[in-house]
Amino acid sequence: MVEGRNRTQLSADLTFCQQQQCLSQIQTSVEGDTKKLQNPYPKGCLPWATWIDRARAWWLVWLYFW
Repeated sequence: MVEGRNRTQLSADLTFCQQQQCLSQIQTSVEGDTKKLQNPYPKGCLPWATWIDRARAWWLVWLYFW
């Protein structure tokens, strides 16, 4: 995921084969209201999936420690 995080031509299927529908639902819960807090990548590419995974992890850490 690290090597492909800026390569939007890579499909999320490389890492997240059957989880894309789940990722779409998670995305709505981790995105913010401002453009800066929204996923900037096209849906279905590897950076899109990685962004959602990182945002979810950030929220889990925030909830746990605060």
